[in-house]
Amino acid sequence: MRCMTWLRAVLVTAVVLSQSLSAHAAPEIGWWWNPDESGRGFFVESRDDLIYVAGYFYDEDGRAKWLVAGGPNSDPYRYDGRLLEYANGQTLLGDYKPPSAPVDRGPISLRFTDDRHGTLTWPGGTIAIQRHEFGEGVAAFRPDSGWWWNEAESGRGYSVEVQGSSFFMVGFMYDDAGKPLWYFSAGPMASPTSFAGAILQFANGQTMSRGWSGTSSNAISTSSRSGSNRYPPTSCRCSGLTTGRAISANSRTSSSGR
Repeated sequence: MRCMTWLRAVLVTAVVLSQSLSAHAAPEIGWWWNPDESGRGFFVESRDDLIYVAGYFYDEDGRAKWLVAGGPNSDPYRYDGRLLEYANGQTLLGDYKPPSAPVDRGPISLRFTDDRHGTLTWPGGTIAIQRHEFGEGVAAFRPDSGWWWNEAESGRGYSVEVQGSSFFMVGFMYDDAGKPLWYFSAGPMASPTSFAGAILQFANGQTMSRGWSGTSSNAISTSSRSGSNRYPPTSCRCSGLTTGRAISANSRTSSSGR
């Protein structure tokens, strides 16, 4: 009798543990790419029955461009949704203004075979994607990887991931004409809770519909450009795992959090 009671307890514990692990299983949060097609990538966050994904690539005129998709999603390894394009929102150096209503740019599907590999299908075709590894080791302090924003300034935000002592951030916002545009900053952390680096704007890379041709993106660096394309450095300081502060290029401070 005692043996049966013990066995029943073990089985119940195993079922509960299995269900708990299954409930928390999901593709890794952060940067995904096809290593044979460098210059464009995807940021994926799937947790708590919600998914949010962005594609960072280039328009037909060579301008850096982004599209987003997401919403409720009960299966973290499978998603079908619509790609949305936002416009006319806040620029890098400008005051806040909300973007206009999004425009539907077509379907998107994600299928993950495990936590680090999958395929993405969108109007440009089907792409094999995998996790992008850019840092080594385990950081003593690591802010949450995922989407960061100022909730009072919706329509603009940051895709942030830290691996080891390496920081990788893309800010998604708008150019002076109102078109969606992204900026990039990456490098070693200045300290366990802070990063400082150049803001880079890329151009002339892979579009959604045109296959990769081996043409590299051109970085418009803060140190080599003048006039309207010269962007002072950015810095980020994290006061907690899910709170931080992003200082914009014109020394305007924008609080951000998860």
